[in-house]
Amino acid sequence: MDPGQLLVGTDRWRVGTLALEPDGAVLLSVVPAAAQARCPACGTPSARRHSWYRRTARDLPWRGHAVRLRLWARRFFCDAPSCPRQVFAERFPGLLARDARRTEAATRLLRAIARCAGGAAGARLARVAGLPVSPDTLRRLLRACAPAGAPTPSVLGVDEFALGRPERCGLVLVDLTSRRPVDLLPDQEASTLAGWLRQHPGVGVVARDRGQHVREGVTLGAPAAVQIADRFHLLRNVVDALDDVRRQRPAAGRPAGRGAARTAHAAPPPDPDGQPPWETPPAAGTERQPSTRAGPRRWARVRELRAAGRPVGAVGQDSGLTPPTVRRLLRRPTPPPQEYVQHRRVPKPLEPFVPYLQQRWLEGCRTGRVLTEELRARGYQGSGTGVRSLIARWRPPKPPPTPPRPPRPPVRWPLLLDPAALNEEERTALQGALAADPVLARAYGLVQQFRAVLRARDLPGFEAWLQAAAASELAPFTRLAAGLLGDGDAVRHAFLYPWSTGPVEGHITRIKLLKRQGYGRAKIPLLRARVLGAH
Repeated sequence: MDPGQLLVGTDRWRVGTLALEPDGAVLLSVVPAAAQARCPACGTPSARRHSWYRRTARDLPWRGHAVRLRLWARRFFCDAPSCPRQVFAERFPGLLARDARRTEAATRLLRAIARCAGGAAGARLARVAGLPVSPDTLRRLLRACAPAGAPTPSVLGVDEFALGRPERCGLVLVDLTSRRPVDLLPDQEASTLAGWLRQHPGVGVVARDRGQHVREGVTLGAPAAVQIADRFHLLRNVVDALDDVRRQRPAAGRPAGRGAARTAHAAPPPDPDGQPPWETPPAAGTERQPSTRAGPRRWARVRELRAAGRPVGAVGQDSGLTPPTVRRLLRRPTPPPQEYVQHRRVPKPLEPFVPYLQQRWLEGCRTGRVLTEELRARGYQGSGTGVRSLIARWRPPKPPPTPPRPPRPPVRWPLLLDPAALNEEERTALQGALAADPVLARAYGLVQQFRAVLRARDLPGFEAWLQAAAASELAPFTRLAAGLLGDGDAVRHAFLYPWSTGPVEGHITRIKLLKRQGYGRAKIPLLRARVLGAH
């Protein structure tokens, strides 16, 4: 084989010259190898050349270098008398489309990059590979090659996926026999799904979750199809009912009502008359009280603790003194004299206004700022701090703070998980929680019973479980039993058929990745092209 043919990748072109351009691209000058060409209008071969013309196109990169083809194409005369065209240009089907600036091999590579990496990331990857292109071009290639859709499957899986916020969802349809996506629908409305099913008759089995929109859409669009409720979603519904029961139960060691702790520790009710502790100020207005500063007793206590070998900091903590005060007392050979200070119960500027304050207090005015403004209007020259400190003594004592709520025992996940997945510590915590709460234990027993019948595909056992859940007097389970009875055929088919929406959930996980790669451009047409084009 000619090396030039190997570089170009086909035996229909021959390399004339090879050059390296200033930007690092490889320029191949190629000429057609065929001696004749067929007229695109009538198909008649012709070897009578009319002229030459030049085309430039990008080809697959070579060792990271961009490759440009300079193709010297030919024009031919068409000698067929009945052909409407007298001159035609040479075509290269499968190699270079009409008016194309890229070979078809390069376009296929870009399309594959766009499907795997998206627009912006795909453009960066293509640039590194040696085939520079813009993100918009990659997105345009994706939209142009969007598949029309796979053949109608006989077994269809349906589930919803989030498109954005607020809650806006679409539907993904998957062929469960081949595990390939079939289509993406722009919303989850029943009419949209029903319209798709009417346009694609032949669906015999539909596996779905228990969502109302999907159920109605399948019923309207394919009434003869067998509907199967997904077993994972059924188990999740039962586990969610157990979680609802758990949230309604009080924590161990905590009263059932939120206000119980507050009631137990509430302060005694104040006097209904709101009477202050005293009605008239004391005659003298002052009284002698011992000073809070260090006296003879503290001097003796400090020396005793220090003689016992305690450090200065520990002596200060035990006696309520600062370290400098402790050192000063230790330096004194004799105890200090007892000091007394004058503590005034009522500030002197406020004494003439105490009767008025008492009257306003009994009338219900308890705000220090308002009382201060009223006193200033009556000639009071003092500050508002004295007024506030005085009426603070008349207020009833504040109730002690509510003790913190004891934490719930950490048994949520042990409750909701399969018992076989628990370790020894989790089993111990679970057994303690169930032993302390019979109602929770009954709900837990219903969940484990459902796990057993679902694992064994025991339809009679499920019927018995349904009756037990309806009669359990647990509101979440009674509501769930009523909902399962309303969707009875699809739920019973889950125990009879092997199909589930597991493959659909896998595609939803992939859709989430593709959405995030779209950088805000993942609208349904582009997202559909990437999801369906990858298979």
